[in-house]
Amino acid sequence: MKIACVASHKNSKSTEFIKIISEQYKEIEIYDDLISIKDSDCDVLIAVGGDGFVLRVLHKILQFKKNNQISVYGLNRGTLGFLLNNFSSQGENLIEKINQASKVSLSPLKISMEDSSYKIHTIYAINEISLIRQTYQAVHIKLIINGEVKIENLIGDGILLSTEAGSTAYNLSAGGVIIPLGSNLLTATAINPFRPRGWHRAIIKDDSIVEFEILEDKKRPVLACADFHQFYFIKRVRAEIDKTFQYSLLFNEDTHLSTKIMNEQFLHAES
Repeated sequence: MKIACVASHKNSKSTEFIKIISEQYKEIEIYDDLISIKDSDCDVLIAVGGDGFVLRVLHKILQFKKNNQISVYGLNRGTLGFLLNNFSSQGENLIEKINQASKVSLSPLKISMEDSSYKIHTIYAINEISLIRQTYQAVHIKLIINGEVKIENLIGDGILLSTEAGSTAYNLSAGGVIIPLGSNLLTATAINPFRPRGWHRAIIKDDSIVEFEILEDKKRPVLACADFHQFYFIKRVRAEIDKTFQYSLLFNEDTHLSTKIMNEQFLHAES
């Protein structure tokens, strides 16, 4: 098994840990940047940083490698570390921990968007696609699922479509429900909705095709965010899980993603 390592250069704690790894584990190749993933032949890539950095690593793997499976073993040097494993300051037993880790393989959202100049953008999202008002005016959005109009006109700050892996992120902050891994579901969540009164969210099967049509798109422009990628003046969006692509994360038993997602539902009960 060939192992490589890359760290977030925005995080001094991450770059300091890279020095420890390079001294202790001569067999681990150190990458200077994410572009190195393009020519990588490693089996496991250690990503040292926070959740945002791991998302960027996964996007590079989807961009450069597609189904050439590189498993990502994250080490948390950020804040929450939801997609990462616990950090050990001395890096002890790192290879052993990687060998004992279990793999979580997930498929991303494939998103096709048309903007006001009729340009088509295609992107993948690990967590969610969110459509948010670009100005002070509320947006008007039509929601279509599998060709059937479900909401004729959602008025508010916007709407998002989240995967299971992303259901504890922006989706949860917006009042969406948490989806356990393996549920084969998506969730659509309104962002500060005004109309229809009382509608906030829906649970959708993950083999669904979800479309959004922006009404009055010139008067009420919309910004689309696919994880950290931003697109302005969007008119239409089509999103579906692409099961021909997969990305893989490695977790040790004490920090497994499925356990974190399940436990997140009961945090208020503990406080």
